[in-house]
Amino acid sequence: MLTSLSFCVDGLSEWLGTSAFKIHHGKDFEETIIHINRPEEVRCTLSDGTTFEIKVEIRLPGRARYPVTELFQQAYITLKPIEAKPLEFYQTLTHQLTRFFSFAIGKTVAIHSISAQYESDEASELYSRVDIYFQSLHGTEKCLFDVSAMLLGYKRLAPRFGEILSQWVTSYENLRPALHHHYTVQDGNHGYADTNFLAIAQAVEAFHRRTTHASKLPKAEYKAKINAILATCPEDEREWLTSKLAHGNEISLADRLHQLIDRFDSVFGDESHRNTIVRGTVNTRNYHAHYDRYGQAKALTGGALVGLTYRLRVLFTLSLLVHLGFSEKEATDIAGFDYLKKMISIAEHLDAQLAIQPG
Repeated sequence: MLTSLSFCVDGLSEWLGTSAFKIHHGKDFEETIIHINRPEEVRCTLSDGTTFEIKVEIRLPGRARYPVTELFQQAYITLKPIEAKPLEFYQTLTHQLTRFFSFAIGKTVAIHSISAQYESDEASELYSRVDIYFQSLHGTEKCLFDVSAMLLGYKRLAPRFGEILSQWVTSYENLRPALHHHYTVQDGNHGYADTNFLAIAQAVEAFHRRTTHASKLPKAEYKAKINAILATCPEDEREWLTSKLAHGNEISLADRLHQLIDRFDSVFGDESHRNTIVRGTVNTRNYHAHYDRYGQAKALTGGALVGLTYRLRVLFTLSLLVHLGFSEKEATDIAGFDYLKKMISIAEHLDAQLAIQPG
């Protein structure tokens, strides 16, 4: 049983955005002074009582090394549940948290440098800590993480970080199907425009299904309507008719899209523009779901499909932000930050290019 677990995530230090080293340059190069001040730790409590902490590890050189002498700092996370837990508990939670940082950073990130404190009455704290090694098919290439290019760095999340993180963990299993499709697009797992589109369209639809209980009629009213219809139906046809009516109260994909997108008119444009996005999504999804040759002419392809995919990624992100606790206005403001603004700009550029092409 483990009493705590610590680990690092790619890009966490950049996401935190606070350095332990302050460099002061004097008049001359020789007057440069480096002050060391460990950043204040980030701490919050998750809904199950587990303490979540972010601290910064600092390493200083014991002696000069040639030609490079380095100062090292790395942010890391520590999880401390109320009572000792098996490794499986931490595996589930670290996966959920790593996915949170992938969402906030806007890139694929991987977990590394894992160690744990195990429960022991005999061993000292020093000797009861063990490193944990694991085999993984996933990893990230070494790349630069720029906080200005992230969806949300810590400084923008700080006032409500604990609430948002707790909501993420609480909602994760329910939203897993939607998040899975979202990450396949963000992580670049699909190599074709149509599979990227289908994944993000499924993500948006799954998100709406998992976060609302919308229907055409109240359940009791629809049930009464079905019973009245079945009462007039020949007995040998009732089973067939029941199966046909089973999903008749579900709202359409177009209705689901409108309920999500109409909240963000300043991002996606007026009613005409939003209708175009919804219609393009429905027509293209239906074609790729059934490959009906009569629907092929309505399905988007090429640059138009890529632009639509970017807009659906923005819609999914804004909808998820609202679910996590942001207001619709706050989510709309976030759409103006570089990460989402770039997606919208690409979509608008593709629209402009298509508009000037000869018919």
